[in-house]
Amino acid sequence: MYTLSPGQNLTTVDAGLVPITVLPASLGDYVWLDNNGNGVQDSGEPGVPNVTVTLYSNGSAVATTSTSTSVLYSFTGLTPGSYQVVFTAPVGTTFTTPLAGSSTATDSNVNSTTGQLGGTAIVSLTAGENNPTIDAGLIPLKASLGDYVWFDNNGDGQQGPMGMEPPVPGVLAQLYIVGNATPIGSATTNTSGFYSFTGLQPGQYYVVFTAPAGTTFTTGLQGNPATDSNVSSVTGQAGATGIVSLSAGENNPTIDAGLIPLKASLGNYVWLDSNSNGQQDATETGVANVTVTLFSNGSAIASQTTSGSGTYLFTNLDPGQYSVVFTAPGGFTFTTANLGNDATDSDAG
Repeated sequence: MYTLSPGQNLTTVDAGLVPITVLPASLGDYVWLDNNGNGVQDSGEPGVPNVTVTLYSNGSAVATTSTSTSVLYSFTGLTPGSYQVVFTAPVGTTFTTPLAGSSTATDSNVNSTTGQLGGTAIVSLTAGENNPTIDAGLIPLKASLGDYVWFDNNGDGQQGPMGMEPPVPGVLAQLYIVGNATPIGSATTNTSGFYSFTGLQPGQYYVVFTAPAGTTFTTGLQGNPATDSNVSSVTGQAGATGIVSLSAGENNPTIDAGLIPLKASLGNYVWLDSNSNGQQDATETGVANVTVTLFSNGSAIASQTTSGSGTYLFTNLDPGQYSVVFTAPGGFTFTTANLGNDATDSDAG
């Protein structure tokens, strides 16, 4: 505002011009955590401070800054031209889907087609232009787990040489999130005994294996964690491992299961065959303290005596071939063998 008095001549009101082509340009915007992974800045998704942002021109870095506590960044005073912005993802994160949604103001501009990790497409700025839409959305790196199922032939809980302790294909493995009773995924071991679960969010998981018919699980958590069996009773679920905590980007390739054959048992009864018909009749009683010896491959491997009611039982036996030898008490011999019903006959020949 100028005030002129009568007859005054003011000749100092000037205006300086510059060519429009030299007006400086600028760009910038926002880095946020894309919690739902849709590539769009949604309400409630927080910004990420202290993210390093580098500005490139003609392939060379020309400036570096970082997102502020208000999660914004900007490059100002730029000569009109072509630029690229490169964001450095914080540890445990990567970039969300680029150019999603209908608005360039709320999408993520980091695009892998640029050939530079964390880089945007080329941004062309004219004189005086400000582009406040160059954003980056971050998501946690995915995690994974898995490994191997094998036959633990020596029962030591450790993976032996493959030629001696082979892999087991076709074993079902189901993945659970801690606190959720429903599995979130399933896999079966391949011909080499391997399985895996990938693309997992950071969190706590456990795996439940289904033992094939005729097998059960070896002793868990023995020796080297990379080659032991992880099936244990920690979670209280048959075939379940302990809890596996996965951080962003972590791969745990040590969640194994060793299988062994189910143990077998045999036994039954010694009785006084009063009518000598070779069958256990309702009125005939058991005979206590009869010595019973178990043989395998011609050698005695266990011995016991019948109980007060005449019963005996050998348990925890490896699958195989066995024979039983009864020692008749003094004054007795054995009744005729293999007469009638096999469940109630005499097997001692």
